[in-house]
Amino acid sequence: MKERGKRGQFYLVAAIVIVAVIIGLVGVSNYAKQKPKVTVYDLNDELGIESSEIVEYGVFNYGGDADLLEFLGDFTELYTEYAGEGKDLYFVYGDEDGVTIIKYEEVLKGEVSLSNSKYKVTGKKVNKTEGEIDPVTKIVSVEIGNTVREFTLSPGENFYYVLTEVVGDEKHIVSSQ
Repeated sequence: MKERGKRGQFYLVAAIVIVAVIIGLVGVSNYAKQKPKVTVYDLNDELGIESSEIVEYGVFNYGGDADLLEFLGDFTELYTEYAGEGKDLYFVYGDEDGVTIIKYEEVLKGEVSLSNSKYKVTGKKVNKTEGEIDPVTKIVSVEIGNTVREFTLSPGENFYYVLTEVVGDEKHIVSSQ
């Protein structure tokens, strides 16, 4: 009679070990399939909070239009360094008299080969243009790839942004409006 009880315990322990191994393999399989994190949404939240403070600070401290535009230009340059690689940023600022559009996009500068491995070398390309303003609707249009984003100018100084990030095969776009 004792012999049967030990044999039953052996099968019970073996079943527990097999179940633990299966659960472990499923856990590792699910862990390996996690998607990379998209950071452009975090940057959107930060810029949404900061943008009104930036314009307010600039208007208060730099009163003149030329000084304010220079301040906003300096801010956009610093922010692209903070945002990191893999993102294109578009900043739109100005008023009814004139709007500046600054586009920071990542471009391929070349490739480096080291023993059967190729590495891409990228950098930021900066395009600064004057925006077109519709005199009736006060709308500024910014072309991003195949899409057009429109921003409605309000009285006073304006500051809008568009952030894009490509993760895998997906392109994520967020904007302030």
